[in-house]
Amino acid sequence: MHKLLVVIFLVLAITGPARAETQVTAETYISEIRTMMAEQEARWSSNSAKVSLQSAFDAGGVGWAQRYVDSWSDWLWIDWSITNGLYSSAERRLYEWRSAVESGRADAAQVEPMLERGMVRLRLLHTQIQIWFEDDLAYNVRMARWLDRANEAACCDGELYNYYSALANKPRSVSASPDYEVIGKIQVFPAVPEGGGVPALPEPDMSGLERRAAEAFAADDAEAIYKYIREAEVLLLLSDNPELTELSRVLSLIRERMGFAADPVGAILSRAEDLPDGPLRDAIFQQAQDALLNRSAHLTEILTNSATSPEEREGMRSTLLANAKRLAQFADDSRLDFSRSSGASRLFAALSAASHMSDAGERGDVSGAELAKILQDASDAFPGTISPVAPFSGPMGAMAAQINDVRRGFKLAAGAMDGVSAAIGGDSEGLERAQTAARGLEDVLSPKRFVENVTRGFVEGVVNNVPFARSLYDWVKK
Repeated sequence: MHKLLVVIFLVLAITGPARAETQVTAETYISEIRTMMAEQEARWSSNSAKVSLQSAFDAGGVGWAQRYVDSWSDWLWIDWSITNGLYSSAERRLYEWRSAVESGRADAAQVEPMLERGMVRLRLLHTQIQIWFEDDLAYNVRMARWLDRANEAACCDGELYNYYSALANKPRSVSASPDYEVIGKIQVFPAVPEGGGVPALPEPDMSGLERRAAEAFAADDAEAIYKYIREAEVLLLLSDNPELTELSRVLSLIRERMGFAADPVGAILSRAEDLPDGPLRDAIFQQAQDALLNRSAHLTEILTNSATSPEEREGMRSTLLANAKRLAQFADDSRLDFSRSSGASRLFAALSAASHMSDAGERGDVSGAELAKILQDASDAFPGTISPVAPFSGPMGAMAAQINDVRRGFKLAAGAMDGVSAAIGGDSEGLERAQTAARGLEDVLSPKRFVENVTRGFVEGVVNNVPFARSLYDWVKK
């Protein structure tokens, strides 16, 4: 009996601390998950969503369309109520794994690293969810402002009213937000097996996505394709394979460029060609300027992530400085009315994030210090927004062809904006110069051109292992 007690004591001495450690770890993670949920609830719960939208409307200068705060905020809350299943299921699984370790059905030494990897995934998704919902909020502000302008024009200008109404009712086929039902069903931790053991983290299931996407590709259904690209981005982010994670970011760039291709700046400018000077022509020019600023933000993000050497970073800072100066000039232009969701605000956020990533101003270089000063001086002119700037790994940054395209795109965007500004000022040739630059910019931002660039040395080696990516690659390369 004495020997049996000694054995039990030794077993407890060995396993007890490990089990206790797992219990503490699980409790820590559970507390972190609850903090994450509280952050989201503070923005998107049934009561908070209305406050968030109301604050965004007020900051965005929304007037007449304030009447939609109640109904539109309900949609934000509904999306959050669907999404929060991600957090609740993760919390439940943590309790189950803690119980499995305490009962001896699972080895604490194996459970610990699995839980840690799962939390990395959850934190990543949590950050993405914040970006997606803020993008949805910005979209609501943008639509409200178009409705405001339509209402203002309703009394006396039928053409202007129809123009703004069309913008307000334009389908949102391209957005950063995925299908929230897909997000809510994601399991970041595996279930506890009945037979014991510790399985690997759930791998993204691309099978259903591949089938649905193949149908969309075959039908050339652009709206469905955008949806499935967003879904693939999310699923690939959850992979432990760094190449697949980067492929997710590449897909996000392709998706955005599809959006640019579907709504080219040249087509916007064409509407102004035969119009006389007046409110409608000015409104179209403002829309074109905002679209150009949005594309400049897109290029800024890529340039920042593509610079891999000190020489490239110095060239990048000089380019960023030129764009900051241009943005500051636009901030002084009374014709532009910036909102949280404007292209100008996005470019400001992208420049700010880029300046921090490139250590601009911290090493005493003139371009970096001047960039930091311009951004600081202009900070009050632009409402805050979330920038999607995120570092790519080596394969993306190493492509000289992409960097050259981005730099050319900056020059074309600047040329197009200069042409629009000249046209607004009465220069009869300004619109033609803007059109020429805009067409060149559309070529630079072509999804097909981008795929051709990123294929070299990177995507070609990845897409063979991801059926969805192969279907997308074939579709874009048609």
